[in-house]
Amino acid sequence: MSLDEVLNKTQDIIDKTDLALTQKTTGVEIRDAISASLVSIARQHYKTIFHSIKIHNQYNSAFALLRPIVDATYRAIWTMVASTDNQVEKIANGTKQFDSTQDLSKKIDRKEECDIFHNRYCDNSPLLHGMTHAGIELIGRQMNEGHIEPNFEDNELIALLYEATNNYCMLLYYYGKYIDDEALMYLGGDLVKEMHM
Repeated sequence: MSLDEVLNKTQDIIDKTDLALTQKTTGVEIRDAISASLVSIARQHYKTIFHSIKIHNQYNSAFALLRPIVDATYRAIWTMVASTDNQVEKIANGTKQFDSTQDLSKKIDRKEECDIFHNRYCDNSPLLHGMTHAGIELIGRQMNEGHIEPNFEDNELIALLYEATNNYCMLLYYYGKYIDDEALMYLGGDLVKEMHM
């Protein structure tokens, strides 16, 4: 699939998820507010990655936003499925920070009785460490035949869009499950499948 095709699919995902999320309201519990806020953060970063690539050619910024999407995804899913009321209260009042994303992935796996989240995090780690926060891979893509300018291959931008989509849609699936919205659950799952077709 070409970069243009992936960008078109990403635009479609943005349109569908914007429509689905615009109609949602949050519950009154702290856990509800934290979860919805993290979904909103991931949503904004996802859209900004798309716009940074498609419209502005700001590839460094696009790669830098993958980590916050991954962090928001794991923090939200942990909040929705694995946290205690006491932990959520402490995070809300600032006396506790979220654990590392790697640790959250293990806790989600224990709660969900699977190994998907930690394995997925480990699979994403090279991209997260090398292409965000001025990692060595990102630094290495700033020279183009002696000129200082971003030098990215389309397949790298496609990989970024795939990973951002996978995390964002996984979050939508769990958020739909959390708020008991089957349509949002299936939308998250279906959009990941569509992206890879």
